[in-house]
Amino acid sequence: MIVGCCYLALSPQTALADDDGQLLFNDKCTACHALDSKKMGPAVKDMNKDPAALRGAITEGVDNAGPFPMPAFGEILKPAEIDALIAFISSQQ
Repeated sequence: MIVGCCYLALSPQTALADDDGQLLFNDKCTACHALDSKKMGPAVKDMNKDPAALRGAITEGVDNAGPFPMPAFGEILKPAEIDALIAFISSQQ
């Protein structure tokens, strides 16, 4: 029993907290995106909120995004970070 508790306490965190998506957005996305207004990229409120579309854009980038293509973050962010970012973007109106 004690071994099991120690294992849980020392095992790596697999799910990110709810606010991690916002922290990731602030760190990785705000150079080109804002919540309610267009910058180089679209405002979050105007984005396609479909999780598969968001995952594709974040993972593979967007080539047809105007004069400044969106870079791919698939090799930069961990899968759990991408999930947290998708959850945050999807939660915005």
